[in-house]
Amino acid sequence: MGELKGFCGEARKVIRLANEEARSLQRQTICLKDVTAGLVANWDSEGCKALKQLGLTQGALIHLLVGLTRTEVSSGTQPQPYDDEVLAMIRSAGEKAAQMGDSYIGTEHILLGILDQQNSVVTMFNQLGATLGKTEAIIFAIREQL
Repeated sequence: MGELKGFCGEARKVIRLANEEARSLQRQTICLKDVTAGLVANWDSEGCKALKQLGLTQGALIHLLVGLTRTEVSSGTQPQPYDDEVLAMIRSAGEKAAQMGDSYIGTEHILLGILDQQNSVVTMFNQLGATLGKTEAIIFAIREQL
């Protein structure tokens, strides 16, 4: 689990929930939809504060994610813990944390890492108004209030 070095407890919880989501769908590899489902399931996290400020609700996001998720039956090959999009998201989350001067990766960094990718999950967020730029600005504004 070297990919999760620097992840705080809440961020690790998101990945644990993502793993549970993937397993419930009989997949051996965690995909970005699973990580997003894990983030949304952890609705009181720092990362979700920005989504709330954008007017998004947990129920609406879960409903939309279910529409994006398809069951993939495992093939019996050697399982890989994360697909390439998740590995790219983890790298991006680490970069976002460093840019923000943080020594940890939190759920806000995971959210920004997700939004930095190009796939159906990001398209869903963008259509709901949760673009990378807007979300990043809200996260910075939330931090200024602390």
